[in-house]
Amino acid sequence: MAPGVLLSGTSTPIPRQNNNALNDDYITNAADVNIPSSDLGAKLDASTLQVTLTPSPKIVPAAEDLAFGKHVTDHMLQIRWTEKAGWHAPQIMPYAPLSLDPAACVFNYGFECFEGMKAYKDSAGKVRLFRPLDNLKRFNESARRIALPGFDAEELLKLVAKFVEVEERWIYQLPTHTLYLRPVLIGTSASLGVTAPTEALLYLIASPVGSYFSAPAPSAPRTSPDNLPTTTPSTPQSALKKRQTPGILLKSLNPYHHARAFRGGAGCHKIGGNYAPCIRVERDAKKHGFQQVLWTTPGVEDEEFVGEAGTMNVFVVLRHRGRLEWRGEQEETEVFELVPPPLDGTILPGITRSCVLELAKSKNSKMPYVKVNSAWRVSERQISMAEMASAAAKGDLIEVFGTGTAAVVTGIRGIEWRGEMISCGEQGEVTQLMKSWIEDVQYGRAEESGWSVGAEESRWSVKAEDLLVH
Repeated sequence: MAPGVLLSGTSTPIPRQNNNALNDDYITNAADVNIPSSDLGAKLDASTLQVTLTPSPKIVPAAEDLAFGKHVTDHMLQIRWTEKAGWHAPQIMPYAPLSLDPAACVFNYGFECFEGMKAYKDSAGKVRLFRPLDNLKRFNESARRIALPGFDAEELLKLVAKFVEVEERWIYQLPTHTLYLRPVLIGTSASLGVTAPTEALLYLIASPVGSYFSAPAPSAPRTSPDNLPTTTPSTPQSALKKRQTPGILLKSLNPYHHARAFRGGAGCHKIGGNYAPCIRVERDAKKHGFQQVLWTTPGVEDEEFVGEAGTMNVFVVLRHRGRLEWRGEQEETEVFELVPPPLDGTILPGITRSCVLELAKSKNSKMPYVKVNSAWRVSERQISMAEMASAAAKGDLIEVFGTGTAAVVTGIRGIEWRGEMISCGEQGEVTQLMKSWIEDVQYGRAEESGWSVGAEESRWSVKAEDLLVH
């Protein structure tokens, strides 16, 4: 037999080109890939935590000086992992640079994943975490997708809660102000071989933040960056400005020239490789007046299906009108449809996205625009740019908004597509209602089962004074 190597073939199912395709039509998830976890060695154990407080606390900046990621807090959480020993004892220590070997696999092959979480302070001064286990379970899935070690999400939550307790003075008791938490997991083994890491580092840092999109959207763009067509918006800015919430402007990208992800890839995970390639086109779009880009995926012929808006999940609100015969008479009917693109492997399964879907279904009767002979429905389906443009032309594109941990719920007032500006509605009632419902839970003004967790309620069973190491 001739010398050589053996290869294992894999196949990715080709999705039906069906505008009503659901996420069940795809195999895209980390759970579908046979990736070993850190079953050997010590498990992550929050009870072994050691805390060393900084001798030189920083001055907490004024609220008006906050920008996303501009400031970091006094401390960081670090947990080492090795293939032989498993997870080492976690440490909270003063914030400091990392020391890594230049051959570390994170630098050469991108073994890195992360999460975005927030801690809030309610009107009573109680610190809250919003659906933290959902974030940490997604973090675990991202890690396993790129052969980094898995961990016990419940144990990591205890460590996150303790870290938040240590950094509580950085949490402003102001609307829209939070402590943004960034857990990161990187491969640190020093080897130029292309193989799974044998050493890793999980660390957590934090940054006080205000609103993600703080400035109102600029006037409509009239020139575009390299490789993007020149824009002459067909919808006047006066029409776009009627919207109650200013919203942001998006530049739609041709999926055959600029693709963020593809089916069967890793676009549904929070890994660094999904973000760095997006920055150049986003930067170019911002130079020409847009605040973000809209990523699309190709369909049959020249169809372009809505994907993500920058780092946000997208929701579209449509109105369908028709006549219904009732008791011998014709009556005008309206059906309002909330449409998020399906989780087809190219889209991150956002925690805020999940909240919007759950709220829209559980509070259906409280949704806006409902009157006699009208109804709401929620459809996770593909929606093409052509369908959106057609609905806008008929006045049936009611709203478009994006969701994410950083942006929460943000209105989108216009999308440039093929040289024309699509006006994304003028009312924004669903956008505002969803934002209000979610923030009410985040800040403790309302309850939604299991969503908002007090930091002290995270099953932390060890006294803080027993953990301090000076």
